[in-house]
Amino acid sequence: MTRPVVLILSGHDPTGGAGLTADAEAVAAHGGWPVTLATAMTAQNTYGVEAVWPTPVAMLERQLSVLEADMSFDAIKVGLIADAGVLEFVARLLARYRKLPSVLDPVVTSGTGQAMNGNVAPGALRALLDDVTLVTPNTAELLRMSEVPDPERAIERLSAQNAHVLVTGTDVDPGAERITHSLFHAGRAIKHWSWPRLSGSYHGSGCTLAASCAALMAQGDSIESACARAQSYTWHALEHGIRLGGGQFMPGRFWHYPLSATEHNDD
Repeated sequence: MTRPVVLILSGHDPTGGAGLTADAEAVAAHGGWPVTLATAMTAQNTYGVEAVWPTPVAMLERQLSVLEADMSFDAIKVGLIADAGVLEFVARLLARYRKLPSVLDPVVTSGTGQAMNGNVAPGALRALLDDVTLVTPNTAELLRMSEVPDPERAIERLSAQNAHVLVTGTDVDPGAERITHSLFHAGRAIKHWSWPRLSGSYHGSGCTLAASCAALMAQGDSIESACARAQSYTWHALEHGIRLGGGQFMPGRFWHYPLSATEHNDD
């Protein structure tokens, strides 16, 4: 039996709600096999992030070299990029694997608002979009990455590059009963999806969505199909969120397996 292999480059979140663990769980839930490179270590809990330590590039290069000597990859998912050296490493990797489907989750701040990407200017992430298949910013990340204050112009700027842009609307109008996610390419809207807004605050929803897209494209899904299926999976994972600490809920990424009554999000 073989499984599509997704190479994950993300920060390590000790809670398991976001970062490497979130990505690996989402990939596994879709039948893929995650192989992981930790781009950073963090000190965080469900309330927020206290510290971020970027991984030395020499360590990442050695880990990648050993993996490449043994297996091939079917897709790539990139999350937290915490310093300029890691950004350069990721840029080289994406350029080398340009023919593979790849997804960039542009982590700029944590879900509770703490800065995550150190000395990497959010606009510097645009350099990756010529070699990325899909980028999945929320509206705040879209504006910061584009360095344009107007959402329409920001979408035009990002989608003018190779990447398709899936803009998630969870941070728009928190009082609205529904949220909209939209897929763009070459300045043109391709598809809009509408979802009921769930109550509560969630840790790792963006990671879950982006990794799911990568896993589905690794299996041969089109970009549009992967985006649609990943949204459905992520919405259900949030619906089955688990509260292990006192802060944000964790997505229940294995929601399609039975959970105990105490694990369901009943808020």
